[in-house]
Amino acid sequence: MGYRLKCGDAWNPIGYYQDEDIEAILHKYLGDWQFPKWTTMQTSAEVKQWAQNRAEENRVWGVKSNRLVYYLQSFLEGAGPTKIILTKRNIEHSKASWQARSGDEPDPVINIAEAIPAALDACGVKPDLIVDYDHLVENPIFGVTKIARVCGVKVNVDAINIVRKDYRRFGNG
Repeated sequence: MGYRLKCGDAWNPIGYYQDEDIEAILHKYLGDWQFPKWTTMQTSAEVKQWAQNRAEENRVWGVKSNRLVYYLQSFLEGAGPTKIILTKRNIEHSKASWQARSGDEPDPVINIAEAIPAALDACGVKPDLIVDYDHLVENPIFGVTKIARVCGVKVNVDAINIVRKDYRRFGNG
């Protein structure tokens, strides 16, 4: 998932599993955790180069960033053959989590929820797997096994134990 992952904090004690390098690139273009309304696919030589470097270094790797959808075409061009695993979550739970954490209105949650299918469509790609977040948390063995199968990797106890229901905030994740 990366070499420098965003560390945990009081909000998310186990960490975010977001690569600091790609997030720094996205911050430069989108601002500090901004989720603009979808208009069109953006391009970025930096995103493309980052993905190309990661693909050259690792046979299997991943990136967790919903904001990457704004630059999905650049990412795909750099990464080469790619499996896309999309995690879906109840939109009301996402809004509640966003509002509790940021104190802001849920517009960014709505924006990203609309941007993801628009970006996939613009790139002409379909997810290789869609994971329901609530089902993953309720049955991590099943969910993690499905993800591992798509990625072509073996499942181990650490991978299953990282999905912890007790880390859900407000009872909704």
